[in-house]
Amino acid sequence: MKQYILACLLAITCFTAQAQLNIIGNKPELKEYSVHNAEAYDSLNNISAKSCMALPGQTLFMCGTKNGHKGYVETFYTDNILIVDKPKIYKGGFYSTPADAVEGKYFEVEKVWTKPAGITLRYVLLLREKESGDSVYYTTTVYPRAMICLGYYEKLKSRYIGKTFLALGLRVEKMNGGLVTPAVGSEYSCKDVGLEMNKNGAVLILENESGEQVKATPVDDEVYEFVTTEQRDYIINKYGQKYGLQIALRQIALGMTTEMVLEAWGKPYRKSASQNGNKTAESWAFDRNRYVNFENGKVVYISGSN
Repeated sequence: MKQYILACLLAITCFTAQAQLNIIGNKPELKEYSVHNAEAYDSLNNISAKSCMALPGQTLFMCGTKNGHKGYVETFYTDNILIVDKPKIYKGGFYSTPADAVEGKYFEVEKVWTKPAGITLRYVLLLREKESGDSVYYTTTVYPRAMICLGYYEKLKSRYIGKTFLALGLRVEKMNGGLVTPAVGSEYSCKDVGLEMNKNGAVLILENESGEQVKATPVDDEVYEFVTTEQRDYIINKYGQKYGLQIALRQIALGMTTEMVLEAWGKPYRKSASQNGNKTAESWAFDRNRYVNFENGKVVYISGSN
């Protein structure tokens, strides 16, 4: 009988221990940033998930985007969309804010909220429109280049004006109209940084030796159609003369390593791998129908243009 009672007590103890397990749910954490706890602003990412925590206290200018005359859908609100289930659109109807309500206006960033969403980070900015004093909640999801941070614009100037660039062989727009495709490796100098209304936002104004000026697009901490000679020299020093210049010009060659391909083309959108004896084969797929095959970590096949 005593043994039976002891067994029951042990069972109850085990059940109680199981019942007291502290299971922590995977609940997204909402964080708030103001000028009092904002990160130091030193980013070249304009308004993004990387830099949003440093934006309180910064001034933004609404330069608009292509087809902005139709209004801005699910971008400006009177409520915080990370907290309110059905936020109201700022000065608009059910979906969009009229272009003339926001374009060409300056906004002060008062607060920023962030919230994890899977592998991404959602964020909302609380703005104060300088002319009217209106409070506006802003999200960049639909129109990421519509708003520009003045601090970012000034950093573009200090970073790029006077620098020498090499063309990557991509089509660019000329300052006087029309399109041109500079030869790969041709040199340009940055003369200024401009701001285009209802178009591409901030652009670099580059000039070649013949005086032809073109527009280049800054994207995060790179320039989409060009590379600086400083970056070229850094990559050559890192990977050597044989492959360094090609990597800097975003070109792939046989014999390159996986690290070199990542440096030149960035991350692939799909990977596959197989093992056959001592040989490891990989295939990487990139945008624009570009594919690279590796054998034991070295490029053995390239499909699609650099």
